[in-house]
Amino acid sequence: MGRRERPQHCLSHNQCANGYWCHIGAVSQTTVCCPGRAEGYAVCQQPVTAGMGNANLQRWYYDVNTRQCLSFTYHGTMGNENNFISKQGCQLTCPAYVNVCPQGVPLLEISTNQPRLCTFGENSCGPKYWCHLGLVPSEYQCCPGAETNSSACKMPLSVGIRGAPASPANRWYYDAAALTCKTFEYNGRKGNQNNFITEADCAATCTVFVNPCDRAVTLPLQTCSSSQACPSGTYCHYGSTSRTTICCPFEGNRCSQPLARGIGSGSLQRWYYNSKKGTCEMFTYNGLHGNANNFLSQENCELPAE
Repeated sequence: MGRRERPQHCLSHNQCANGYWCHIGAVSQTTVCCPGRAEGYAVCQQPVTAGMGNANLQRWYYDVNTRQCLSFTYHGTMGNENNFISKQGCQLTCPAYVNVCPQGVPLLEISTNQPRLCTFGENSCGPKYWCHLGLVPSEYQCCPGAETNSSACKMPLSVGIRGAPASPANRWYYDAAALTCKTFEYNGRKGNQNNFITEADCAATCTVFVNPCDRAVTLPLQTCSSSQACPSGTYCHYGSTSRTTICCPFEGNRCSQPLARGIGSGSLQRWYYNSKKGTCEMFTYNGLHGNANNFLSQENCELPAE
């Protein structure tokens, strides 16, 4: 209150004494400092109040249930602080946005109090946040958690929930049981980090199994080496890396199988048994999809041929 207990006129909260807030009415006489100022988010939690009087003022209030700033008609007096002249003013005070994160709240820009928008793979979220990939630009938000890395590959498939008026998007996720990337339809919100725009993004993040055998294998895979033999019905496929050096199935006599150079970009010196000539001969193996008639040395080749 001013001198002689007259109301203190104002244009903003900064012009009011501590504990008072600036009520913006229809006329200057009702634009005064009122007692009982709320602080911070408490303003946003106040219920919408149309007030009393004959005025019809377009105002904005924050709806805690939808996290949106919505318009209403204010009658000029007896309102509360959840009463803003503009939508922007409401959004600057209250967190008015759609939260697409599966846990917690998104990273907010200090200047706008809105979620920071991001792009996958550009580290636009900074530490302790990851980029959620929605259906529309406003759903590309920085969500709390470690930035996308191999931990995403262990997360279960999450199709999310619908929100934006857009059709579900084709995405890729990593199937940890099958060790491969698969497609799914994402609904746009509340999904996890095991969600990639392209198969290449998925494969670059997660360890995708490349089957080096010439036929299907069962999981879990069994690794092998010169000192670690494979069980009956399988042989040790020596690839160009440890990931392609596993036990592969085969049937029959490995020495009677034909020469198989395989596929891939490898250039590996190997030996095979030429059953027509009865001798072991050298060849270049490409690294994948060969057969059991494939030996690391002439000596190893000649052992089963005896």
